[in-house]
Amino acid sequence: MRAAVIDAGGPLARSQGLRWVTSLALMAGCASTVTSNAGDAGIDAPAEEAGVDAPALDVSPTDAGSDVAPEARVCPPVIDDDVPAADVPVTGEAHVVEIALGLLHHCARMSDGTVRCRGFNSFGALGRGTVTWRELDPAAVPGLVDVVQVVATEGDITCTRHRDGTVRCWGSNRMGLLGTGHDGDSAACAPNGPCRPSPTMVPGLSDVVYLAPSSHSICAVRADGSVWCWGQSGPFLPEGGSATPVRADAVADVARLWQLFGGWIVQFRSGRYASYGVGVDPNVAVTIPPEALIDSVGGPALVWHCCYRLRDGSVRCVGHNNQGQLGNGESMTGEVFITEPTDPGLCGVRSIAVGFTSSCALMGDRSVQCWGDGTSRPTPLIGLNGVASVYLTLQGGCALRVDHSVWCWGRWSPYDSSPSPTRVEW
Repeated sequence: MRAAVIDAGGPLARSQGLRWVTSLALMAGCASTVTSNAGDAGIDAPAEEAGVDAPALDVSPTDAGSDVAPEARVCPPVIDDDVPAADVPVTGEAHVVEIALGLLHHCARMSDGTVRCRGFNSFGALGRGTVTWRELDPAAVPGLVDVVQVVATEGDITCTRHRDGTVRCWGSNRMGLLGTGHDGDSAACAPNGPCRPSPTMVPGLSDVVYLAPSSHSICAVRADGSVWCWGQSGPFLPEGGSATPVRADAVADVARLWQLFGGWIVQFRSGRYASYGVGVDPNVAVTIPPEALIDSVGGPALVWHCCYRLRDGSVRCVGHNNQGQLGNGESMTGEVFITEPTDPGLCGVRSIAVGFTSSCALMGDRSVQCWGDGTSRPTPLIGLNGVASVYLTLQGGCALRVDHSVWCWGRWSPYDSSPSPTRVEW
């Protein structure tokens, strides 16, 4: 396999964002949040008892991975259920339609266009207008309406995209990652740095159709295909960064983008993919075929590997594999970036979630297969079915099921952990 050796002790590793990873093993990925075409009605809701008293991963040797060569395996097409997307308005009590897992705080977008957050609040990342140690009970962020996307990063930052194309951010503003500039920053978080504990509109942005977060910058795609970024560093920012949005002149006609190891994977409106500034080695290039599908609506931040699916429902992965997160039966040590796509041997995959040292696939039957964190082949996530979307962070994750319930497992937050999927109320 082709491999590019990347020095993880270089400038990126010494940056402030990576120190968060060193201390708490942050999980993230180019598809770190995954949303499939699952939804609100049309299939039988799973029993609420699913996920209770079951191990998080079946690590028996009979995992789903396969050594069969990709060209010798024929994947049947994924037949989607006739289920509306999770964003379809429904009557009755508001329910979760999207989850944003940061490092120290978590937020959920609700079906009524509001956002609820919980977790550590020392930088005002919960958006309540206050700075406190932590708030474990979820509460609505005051003043937010018509939210269509929410993202959270490991740096105590939350941003929302609204139906009118505007963007609002709140939390820590230490690296200019709120995009609001520094005039008007609050001193309530001193001596740890500036913050804004209430949602603040990002100036100069309109017609935004997609938000892409990372450890060191946040980018927004506008309806005209232009990309606007702000923060400390990145290939689309000037030297020294910018605390307000600046246009990325290097790209145009962009549909979406995802961070990968300090750079970006960009998908253009034509369907073509390209990589920009990936890693500290300028010779590293990641090639993703135009028929690939990356399923993502945002995620917590630093990316070390990337998995995508092909239209036949199979999967390919590139990047670091020190914990088996590429799913090919191998686990390497050292910071070796695998640039030749590997095949975990799966068929019938609806969507992929990628975390810091793990990956998960949402299967055609709405079960979940995961690999990484020391397991180098896909294995079933026991006790979880009827899944609509999967979200990963730290050494665990959360799943949104088609009955709108949220189930989390592993070390999915610094103050919550469970060896098996457990229901979490929002």
